[in-house]
Amino acid sequence: MQRKDVLGGPGKAQTARAAVLVLVVLTLALAASCRPDPVTQSLSKYRAVPSPLLIVSEMREEGSTVWAVNPANLTDRRVLGTFPHQPGFPIRGAISPDELSVALVQLPPGADRFTGARLLMMNSDGTGLRTLEEGVDYDVQPPWSPDSRELAFVKRPARTGSGAGGPGVSEAPPPATLPAEVYAIGLDGKDRRILFSENESFDLYLVGWHRDGNRLIYRRFTSAGDELWVYELASGGSKLLSNLSRSPAYGVRLAPDGASIAASVRRDDSYEVVSQALEGQGRRVLSRGNRRPSNTVFAHDGRRLAFDTETQQGTAVGIMEAGAETITRLSSPAGGKEVPLLFSPDGQWLLVRHHQDGRARVLILRMKDGAKEYLETAYWVEPIGWTKG
Repeated sequence: MQRKDVLGGPGKAQTARAAVLVLVVLTLALAASCRPDPVTQSLSKYRAVPSPLLIVSEMREEGSTVWAVNPANLTDRRVLGTFPHQPGFPIRGAISPDELSVALVQLPPGADRFTGARLLMMNSDGTGLRTLEEGVDYDVQPPWSPDSRELAFVKRPARTGSGAGGPGVSEAPPPATLPAEVYAIGLDGKDRRILFSENESFDLYLVGWHRDGNRLIYRRFTSAGDELWVYELASGGSKLLSNLSRSPAYGVRLAPDGASIAASVRRDDSYEVVSQALEGQGRRVLSRGNRRPSNTVFAHDGRRLAFDTETQQGTAVGIMEAGAETITRLSSPAGGKEVPLLFSPDGQWLLVRHHQDGRARVLILRMKDGAKEYLETAYWVEPIGWTKG
């Protein structure tokens, strides 16, 4: 769907001198390397602060910076790493369920978005950066296994003369049917294995690993529409679960209990936010009449979900308790459009993107009283996850 100066960082003279020395060492090391390192590590020591910490990627003109931010004090933040990439394609990522590791997807300058991205891994404090895989699909965020030991990712055969596609737009289908191979890989880059291949759909996206650790949920878009499938790791086979819609579905999320998904689907000339059982066609509509696709996010305990829905004042964030039939709470945007991005593990905070007057800003919504505070950023922010300080 979608997608200038660096804030924070050390200011003391000693740190500056240390930074220069380390940069010189890094430069020499990079010159001796067969290929450049994908990231320049933060030079400041990671400091523990009260939990939770929000990890985000901020896109700037020359690349993206990954930050750790204290939601209770948005000026308290530190750099975990800075990454060059294709203009308009920010660093994307996800934190592991055990909150110890971060998987990042980087599209190097000049690389093809469907076949040329790089899967990176680092510790949640910004240390231990390494490359797990080259040549992955940028648009398919690799999901974590429930035990935090593996990632699944999508690779496609290399193309020639394909270009990089339109910048900043996720879930953009390839220009034609493009075969896909789904792999799993361990955190150390070992135990890499292919799970299955897909050669008949127009596109394929990974929805998530089921909490039982034995199933991988994915979507296929074919001439029949957007379909929900499951790959059984034990048997090595796939089966169709349900048909989501005739046209592409958006923002498909797997509920924490693994029993249902939420998605934004087209109906006539508008979009509905729906909740659907993982198996079968049982479906209920959570929000109707949206002019654009909505994004849905679940709280970690599955007891509530948030999605953007249209009101007279603009597109607001609706909060709905699990099993409820009506929206129990709405944010109050001052015009524009608010889109939910990520709940904190304790459910006390919600990261929200606010689009207005051609600008995209992010804010933290405090759930207990609805208070909001904007995170001052340069251009575009991608959510990565939350971790303890």
